[in-house]
Amino acid sequence: MHSLGLAGMAAAWRDIAEQDTAGDLTRDEWLGLMLDREIATRADRRLTNRLASAKLRFVDACVENIDFGAHRGLDRRNILSLAQGAWCHRSCNSPQKWALKIP
Repeated sequence: MHSLGLAGMAAAWRDIAEQDTAGDLTRDEWLGLMLDREIATRADRRLTNRLASAKLRFVDACVENIDFGAHRGLDRRNILSLAQGAWCHRSCNSPQKWALKIP
């Protein structure tokens, strides 16, 4: 499986085979577990590669760590609304619905 690029399936095979309840699983259950592991492994690898190529300045930054007490003109309500992604669901990302407000 490794030579086919299915490292996640190979790891799942080893893990399942080592369990005492492995004989209780049907072939479909084995295959389902192995495919789930392969999909998860690929998604994790894809995310890791994208994060590495992004070269983020603050790797561990998150919305919860924003210091709204600092005087930067950040509106807490607006930032948290953006973080929830409601603007995506309302289709507010189209150019006709937003405009830059330059004082």
